[in-house]
Amino acid sequence: MRIDNNNPGSTGVGHTTGPAETQLTSPASKGSATNSPSSADGLQLSPFAGTLSEVMQSDAASRTQRVAQLAAAVQSGTYQVDPMAVSRAIVDQAISTGPSAQ
Repeated sequence: MRIDNNNPGSTGVGHTTGPAETQLTSPASKGSATNSPSSADGLQLSPFAGTLSEVMQSDAASRTQRVAQLAAAVQSGTYQVDPMAVSRAIVDQAISTGPSAQ
């Protein structure tokens, strides 16, 4: 990325150029700038990335279904809150995070 403080069209000091204006230099051509990206750039994902994506998508679908079930139970008045579970979760969270600055 190039910082161009002498650009008459810049709106402020320290204006940085956008991606189209980025200058790429190679060690062999110091001092000469090109506007074409290097042919060595690339991206390679492992098979784990595909598996992770599938799991996240299926998890999102089941989460959406669960939210719909809970919304229906709340609207119909059949949703039951377990006060003991709620209080236990609050205390567990407070213990695990320690004292907070108030």
